[in-house]
Amino acid sequence: MRPLHLCVSTIIKPLTLSFIRPEGTYAVITKHGKFDQVKKEGGLVWCLPYTKIQFLVTQQDIVYRFPVRACPTYDNIFVALDIAVVFRCKPDDDSIFNFCYRISINQLNEQLEAAITERVRVMIRGKTHLEVYQIKGQSNTGSMMTFLNEMFGSKGLHFHDIIVTEVQLPEEIKNPLDKKAQFGSLNEKEREKYNYDMRIIDDEEELEALKQRRYEQRDSIKEDFANKITINRRELEVIRANAKKSVAEIKEQAKAESAQIEAHASLENEKIGGDTLVTKTRDQTAGETEAELIEVQAKNESNRKIAAKMAEIAQLKAETIETIGSGEAAISKVMQSRRMYEHLNQKLNTIEAFQNNKNLKIFGDNNDDVLSQMAAYRIEQDGKKRF
Repeated sequence: MRPLHLCVSTIIKPLTLSFIRPEGTYAVITKHGKFDQVKKEGGLVWCLPYTKIQFLVTQQDIVYRFPVRACPTYDNIFVALDIAVVFRCKPDDDSIFNFCYRISINQLNEQLEAAITERVRVMIRGKTHLEVYQIKGQSNTGSMMTFLNEMFGSKGLHFHDIIVTEVQLPEEIKNPLDKKAQFGSLNEKEREKYNYDMRIIDDEEELEALKQRRYEQRDSIKEDFANKITINRRELEVIRANAKKSVAEIKEQAKAESAQIEAHASLENEKIGGDTLVTKTRDQTAGETEAELIEVQAKNESNRKIAAKMAEIAQLKAETIETIGSGEAAISKVMQSRRMYEHLNQKLNTIEAFQNNKNLKIFGDNNDDVLSQMAAYRIEQDGKKRF
């Protein structure tokens, strides 16, 4: 049996004002000898005088190993077992207080040993010596763990694993079982070797059959592939021929559409040209008409202005003539005498011209003077003209 070491008692001097709590432990602190608190965080702790850590309880799992000897089985064979129990102290303050003050380490060892021994004997009594070999591990210890948790839960402990580590039978029973197991292993080895050899033979035959099937499949695949290549080539040729046909049809259709488009474009061009010519002619005619209208309007305006100016000129001429007439009326008598003088002077000059003209010959049967007759005739004619 391995003794438990869960708590360490530490005394702090009364006048010390601080202490250090190690990590991984619960510190049970007392003041003036009375329980004060449980400190769960590690590090430096400041305190008043007469304060101390009375217990340090580990926070780690505790493994308790205990052997159980002379356990009778169902068929009255005594076996020995080694048990490992894993537990820890509960983290709440009440559980830590109960563990420190309600039970001692010696009491815990005695109670734990008695409880485990009793539960193991109950478990082994219901099994034969052949079944005992199968209880190693923790698959058959559930009821035992429940019992221990109910028994020690009030003392602040929690059991979470119980393992059967070793099972020992008496030598007179163990040796025959070992030999039987050994012989069984040899027979099993021979059977496995025979099965292995047969499996090799079967695998070789299966491999050869598989190779033959694969060869046949390869030839079939090659043949199928060649047929597919031929079919694909034929389909490719058909596709190429159809493509050439489609290309030729598309080209012809494109040419026809191009010719149609060109004809339509020419027609539209002619329409546009005709519309442009009509518009041009209409605009030119309208322009010429408007120009002629403007010219007529300009001429009319010019004639109107000329007429206005001519009217003004005529008015001025009339006024001038009236003025001249008034002047002539004033000097008519003087001008009449002057014109008479000029007329007579011209006659005289004519007569003188006759006189001086040596080639002039005058014939007549009157005894009058020719010059006197001509002068008298001329004067008479001029007087008739004037009057």
